[in-house]
Amino acid sequence: PALCATCHTEDMAGVAVINAVRAGFDDLNGRYASAEAGLQRAEEAGMLVDEGMLALQEAGAERVRLRVLVHAFAEEPFKVSLDEGLGAVTRAQASADEAMDELSFRRRGLAVATLVILGFLMTLAVKIRRLPDIGTPTGGVTGGVIDD
Repeated sequence: PALCATCHTEDMAGVAVINAVRAGFDDLNGRYASAEAGLQRAEEAGMLVDEGMLALQEAGAERVRLRVLVHAFAEEPFKVSLDEGLGAVTRAQASADEAMDELSFRRRGLAVATLVILGFLMTLAVKIRRLPDIGTPTGGVTGGVIDD
């Protein structure tokens, strides 16, 4: 149960506001965790995610601001800050998704390039095998005597 439940009960005035605030805060926390995990995966894969990390920091600042605004007992300032936090988390998640898409594109490109290079090497090997041996005489000089 939420910490709020120790002071607030379901029969108090303003329960709808309290539930809306709690749902918004939980939504932001869930999206924040998802975006953070996505950015971490992309960063560990070697992708540049600076913009996403900056957006995630903004979302973290909004989370702190929301914790303070919970005790203002007003839904409007909370909604404004929640919307800013959700916007920042959405940008962070989009950055993570974009980085992972780029990683997939790079991997597919590497696979195609590898196949092309292997095909070239196999073709080269076949061509080399079809060349005549240099040590086999094909006419001209035999045993030091010139053939006519």
